[in-house]
Amino acid sequence: MKANSATWKASFKAPRETPAADEARRALGRVLESPMFRDSLRLASFLKFVVEAALDGKSDRIKSYTIAVEALGRGPAFDPQTDPIVRVEAGRLRQALARYYATTGCDDRIMIAMPRGAYVPCFTWRSPVMPRLPADGQMREVVTGWARGANISDRSRQLTDTLAAFQELLEIHRLQIAAISSEIDRAWQILKSSRALLQVAAVGSADGAEKTKARLLRRRARACMETTRRRRRAL
Repeated sequence: MKANSATWKASFKAPRETPAADEARRALGRVLESPMFRDSLRLASFLKFVVEAALDGKSDRIKSYTIAVEALGRGPAFDPQTDPIVRVEAGRLRQALARYYATTGCDDRIMIAMPRGAYVPCFTWRSPVMPRLPADGQMREVVTGWARGANISDRSRQLTDTLAAFQELLEIHRLQIAAISSEIDRAWQILKSSRALLQVAAVGSADGAEKTKARLLRRRARACMETTRRRRRAL
């Protein structure tokens, strides 16, 4: 039991305030190797560009224009006032990072985030959490042993870190729900479009080509309805 107490106390040992550049690059590599980023070259390019610029001390280059031209493939005539691609992709990137750290990257020690209102990323150590124990009696013993070995200041700081970890998880879940809700909204829009096309097909010509088109549209509508139902159940 003393070993368990020592393990828990050791988990609260504060890491360095900011990860080193090589550690942040390794964290970036793990994110880029995940399936959700391998399948989206645009998000991977966006994240790699802003992270490398920040780690190289070139945060002043992280702007809408440079991101669009150097990471997203826009031409030199890109105008951020008329083309919202950077804002749109930044929102998708934040949601993708939230999903990654809630699933594939749940054990990563370093988290990469891009705060809202800016494109410059930040790198933070994942807040430690108390390990699971099989019985309440063992938990009480661990907590008691920890309390005897720590002063008030240490306990206060450690409890603050624990609360920060819970807040971090709440924010991740909030972003996940927002991402799923957005996907459901898009599915509903597709469904509405399909229904409108079905109505047009119903009043149009009844020849073989129109009948085939109507059948395809009905299949698309049914598929959208099924997708929407599955996503609602997932919420």
